Amino acid sequence: MTSVFYNDPIWDFRIAYEIKDLEKTPINEFIPNPQSISGEIFNNENFSIFKFLLKKSQLIKDYSDPQSNYTLFATPDNLIRQNYNSNFNENTFVNMDKYTARMVILYNTLPGKLPFEALASSPIAYLTTKTNGTNFDEKLFFKIYDGVPTLNNISNIIEGNAAICNNGVIHITDKIVFPKPIQGIMMDK
Repeated sequence: MTSVFYNDPIWDFRIAYEIKDLEKTPINEFIPNPQSISGEIFNNENFSIFKFLLKKSQLIKDYSDPQSNYTLFATPDNLIRQNYNSNFNENTFVNMDKYTARMVILYNTLPGKLPFEALASSPIAYLTTKTNGTNFDEKLFFKIYDGVPTLNNISNIIEGNAAICNNGVIHITDKIVFPKPIQGIMMDK
């Protein structure tokens, strides 16, 4: 398993599965509210990796709850695949343990519903993520550089307000932003 929580550094363990092969829906699986963040991710075939991470992290119900309010920075599959380095492929997600998957999702989530207009109203800001209070208490660094909104100087927001859900908003980014403990392993810098 890929993990920052255990002494198991098998980051590039190769197995013959792809995420789409693991997407068989078992009986009695939780089906998210279609108007929720989980529902938007689950019903969009371009987000199979984020869907897989939501399942693996066991956060599906949280992101489907209408009483929650989140802002999610999500990256479509084709853009994730474009940004692989030699140590990173879909098996990295397949082999990831649920705690690491949870940290990735929580690090790309802000508490509260933050429309793009509110986010872009400040040219520079530190954004508190849902990792707040965990061992990896991290913030996202947001700035607008030459008119392009970026996160941690790594990922560009390419579509703000891509989905307005009953429990939050989804902004589309061109790269997943990883927490610092796994950032160097996951993506080339």
